[in-house]
Amino acid sequence: GPQDVQMLQRTFPVGGSSGWHVHPGTEVAYLVSGEMLLRRAGAPPRLMKPGQHFIMPRGVAHTGINVGTEPAIVVVTYLVDRNAPVRTDAAVPAGN
Repeated sequence: GPQDVQMLQRTFPVGGSSGWHVHPGTEVAYLVSGEMLLRRAGAPPRLMKPGQHFIMPRGVAHTGINVGTEPAIVVVTYLVDRNAPVRTDAAVPAGN
């Protein structure tokens, strides 16, 4: 079906988190500054440093946590279903 593209910049304070959530499409994120711990259902945690990116498939529960000592800035692009909420909160997956 029809898709929308949305781009935004998010700043996470030290210790801040996105909370567990899913998207109705693909998320591509690039870490501009700071350090983020990416946790995703069914995968080991990944420590992200500036200049690194990730691609999150549709419907995969994930969260990002600023584990650094400065605010973390992330540029995010969403390719999501038109007229759907960009994100939906999700329960913490088993084993996380």
